[in-house]
Amino acid sequence: VAVQRVTTPTPSAPTRFVQGMASPAVGPCACMLLGSLLGRRQLRRRFRRLLRPAARVQAEGLAERVHLLALDRLEGWLAELAAKPENSESNNNLKNNNSNNNSNNNDNNNDNNNKNNNDNNNITGAPPELADRIRAAAANLEQGLVERSTEARVMLLAAFCSEHVLLLGPPGTAKSQLARRLGRFVGSEAKFFERLLTRFSVPEELFGPLSLKGLERDEYVRQTAGYLPEASVAFVDEIFKANSAILNSLLSVVNERVFDNGPNRVAVPLRSLVAASNEPPESEELDALYDRLLFRLQLQPVSDEGVADLVALASSQFRGDARADSPGGDCNFPLSLADADEARLGSAGVAVSPEVVQLLRDVRRLLSAMRPPAPISDRRLGQAVRMLQVVAWTNGRAQVELADCVLLRHVLWREAGQREVLRCWLFGRLARTRGPQVAAILDGLLDRVESGSVVPADLRRELAAFRTALESDLRGVQRQQELLRSHCWLAPADAASADHAADALLDDRHAPGPRALLAEVAHLSAALDLDEAGARAGDLVAEYVRLRRGRGELRWSWSAGGPEASEATGGPQAIEDDTFMVGKHKGRHFSEVAGSDEDYCRMVKRKVAEGSFSKDTSLDRQIRAFVAFLGARTR
Repeated sequence: VAVQRVTTPTPSAPTRFVQGMASPAVGPCACMLLGSLLGRRQLRRRFRRLLRPAARVQAEGLAERVHLLALDRLEGWLAELAAKPENSESNNNLKNNNSNNNSNNNDNNNDNNNKNNNDNNNITGAPPELADRIRAAAANLEQGLVERSTEARVMLLAAFCSEHVLLLGPPGTAKSQLARRLGRFVGSEAKFFERLLTRFSVPEELFGPLSLKGLERDEYVRQTAGYLPEASVAFVDEIFKANSAILNSLLSVVNERVFDNGPNRVAVPLRSLVAASNEPPESEELDALYDRLLFRLQLQPVSDEGVADLVALASSQFRGDARADSPGGDCNFPLSLADADEARLGSAGVAVSPEVVQLLRDVRRLLSAMRPPAPISDRRLGQAVRMLQVVAWTNGRAQVELADCVLLRHVLWREAGQREVLRCWLFGRLARTRGPQVAAILDGLLDRVESGSVVPADLRRELAAFRTALESDLRGVQRQQELLRSHCWLAPADAASADHAADALLDDRHAPGPRALLAEVAHLSAALDLDEAGARAGDLVAEYVRLRRGRGELRWSWSAGGPEASEATGGPQAIEDDTFMVGKHKGRHFSEVAGSDEDYCRMVKRKVAEGSFSKDTSLDRQIRAFVAFLGARTR
């Protein structure tokens, strides 16, 4: 939103802050416009939202006209407006007449501006063809490699978000090969830089030699042509072996994208730095650089299942064909720098769902409570959110979903032992439902059923409410599973793994999951239907509850005439569910032991069959009764 003829006369602190950030082409008028509309909180969030709605800006007399513009048109519009002379008389007249016209203007402007705001807020994601090109680009990067689908996608995402990636792994795991292939992303539009560091490396290897002519002028200036300060994508191998002189210069290049070349601070075009190391950093002085590398990938040698593919691939390739891995070697790469720029601009307004915000809160607590702790810095958290916005937009959505957060498993871990914990935790959040709460409430309902304090009508109504809540949760999880299957940044194996983990949690009877609870509700509803249709009202539901809780045996069977006792139908006689009075299971019901201790059941049946426990003692009588109970259950 931009305004014409701002009436606020005095530059505020936000205005002065904008003046320090604005492009020289925008000018002071644009700084006044932005500074008058935005409060300090919004400025710190990089102009993501307005302090006031567009209708109130005009209604409160802050501006004569309000314009809704796309971000790519805003700078040019403000520059054009800055070139026009200010009309102070119009401002004074506007201020005097505004009180008389506010009531009339509010009705008209609210309708128009609300319509415009709705149109502007209906942010749409990228077209589907971009997601298809992302998949094609990932396939291009991983072509000829075995079990490197995840790494190819994450490295491409890092370049797309203008972030950096760290590759950790033993030698021979295709770290440098992947980094060189990422140079295809910049193609012929920019430069690719590569260097291997050792403990004896000097800054000249990364930033260029000193200028002899500069030294003649007493200036400490480097010749950066062909070196890191002029590269768009760079690969630095064994980065943690660099000395402090290299590390200090790398910090500003990686984070602020600037390089101090003598007395001048020069902007660098670096899109993404791929750093590699055989081991994680061990010194605290490397923490600053380690935190600036957003993505962290642990590369492992090819698994036993992939050895056959590796052998077949090695036998079909020629060592002399190195062009396939050269930077920019593929002139038909499906993506370009323009696509990345469009994604960053388009994703600026992507919303973050409340579920994702809560997930970020919880994962910070989780990692801080680990031993050793892995606190998430504010910088890393902000970078992760911006990455998730790009991910959502490129998948054609205007909101970050839980399925996108699966990628955080490559971002938030610090120690190698935390990777698997974080992965399982994120997968579990995909299937997080109200199952535990529903299970607790359902358990209370079963208490009322068993005690006979609930009437069938109330029971049916409460079961319907349970079913509605559980089905709603189940639909939400299934939607996240659908997003996983169509996600352009997730490798098929990763998406399938998260999908299967969510399925397992949905079916879990111990957590319990919504599917297990839905089955429980269905059983109770069926028992209630049979109960109301039969002659013994209330008996079947209560019997089912006792059976479910291990305090009884099913004594009813269903026939065309309704529920009848087993004795009446000629079926097997029911054996009473007695209680152990002696032995290791003292105090437990027969049914409880039968369902939880299979080894004990097999042992006592074998002993009784061999003639043991034939005496007339309490223990022997109890064991024989328990074996008879097991036989009745089997029949």
